Amino acid sequence: VVVFFVAIEAVVRIIFPAKAIDHMIDLGPINLFSKREIKGETWYGITNKNAYSDRNVLFKEKKDVDHIRIICLGGSASAGWPHPPDEIYSRYLEKALQACYPGKKIEIINCSAHGFASYRVRQVFETIIPFQPDAVIIWSGNNEFLEGRNYRTSELKNTLIKFRNNFRSLQLVRQLFVEHRYDDTPEVAETFWKKVNEEALELRSDPDQFTKVKEHYRKSIEGIVHKAREHNIKLLLMTVPVNLRDWEPNVSWLGLTAEDSLQWSREFRDAKKHFLTGYYPDAVRGFQRAHHIAPLHAETMFLMAKSLESMNDTAAALDYYLRAKDFDYNPFRAISDFNSTLRTLSRENPEVSLLDMERLINQYAEKGTPGFDLFLDYVHPTRNGNLVIAREAANKILSEDLL
Repeated sequence: VVVFFVAIEAVVRIIFPAKAIDHMIDLGPINLFSKREIKGETWYGITNKNAYSDRNVLFKEKKDVDHIRIICLGGSASAGWPHPPDEIYSRYLEKALQACYPGKKIEIINCSAHGFASYRVRQVFETIIPFQPDAVIIWSGNNEFLEGRNYRTSELKNTLIKFRNNFRSLQLVRQLFVEHRYDDTPEVAETFWKKVNEEALELRSDPDQFTKVKEHYRKSIEGIVHKAREHNIKLLLMTVPVNLRDWEPNVSWLGLTAEDSLQWSREFRDAKKHFLTGYYPDAVRGFQRAHHIAPLHAETMFLMAKSLESMNDTAAALDYYLRAKDFDYNPFRAISDFNSTLRTLSRENPEVSLLDMERLINQYAEKGTPGFDLFLDYVHPTRNGNLVIAREAANKILSEDLL
């Protein structure tokens, strides 16, 4: 019996190519493109509605000899929502690089998709490898809490699932006969409704689930890094810039006893009164006392940042804006741990380039902290924001000779 199953496994491994397996979530196949024949050549179009199929993107499967092909992957911020195609960062980047490489034809294909988290971006990366990209830009991190899910925390279950996923024959059976829990269209309506109702997300409020989200992000980006190395594709990881100054946390959590809550409420109320009447030093002292009582409360940190900014202490204000974002219990903005992961991976993998846009964008922002001057909402850049990102991406590509 053992020999029989070993033989089946061997045959399956020979006939069917390996596919990337996500050990943390049961994803079905991704369907982003459709293939068509035009004058004897194979072309691909983006037909998945989440990937902005209305833009009518069409490109050859095999790039022309004189072409430099760059593919951009990420969520809706990377896709340039809600701007028209000529005002997204990838189009500005294409024009900038074309001016710098007049002897080549620059072709930038934006395959970013609405609501896609890093684990879906990894799937898309697998599908674009045959398109021969010279470089791939990854802008991903705002959607990691968007899809409702529950990670397995039992080590025994995780071990059994890893064992199953290491057998190609079992993978094939699941691919053919087992319905995957998550298809290629993220279900995000429930999460948005929780945002409206200011409800905490389990993925953020449960410490075990929160740890798994961060682990999943790291593994997804690591998978992209390893595949890029394997196929000799130059990779540019971009840390995720967000609206810090003008977007309040969606959900703030106290986590206090009744007695401590009353004490915090008194301090917070007095501090907010000073803030609203312009007595900013008193407001800072009050918010510091409230923060000491409730160190996890995001709104306290946000108003502390506002008070410090009003006193022109922009460095301290930026620090508290970042904390307020990271302690949001219904996060729609990339947390700092995700950006730290990207920085770590770029240090550990010298062939990977890092565009630290989270930090670079501060030099363009009012008072050194990005707000509505560069973002339309919490994460989607303005037209000027897209121009800034394209400029820095072009500078990075040129300075490190990535093409």
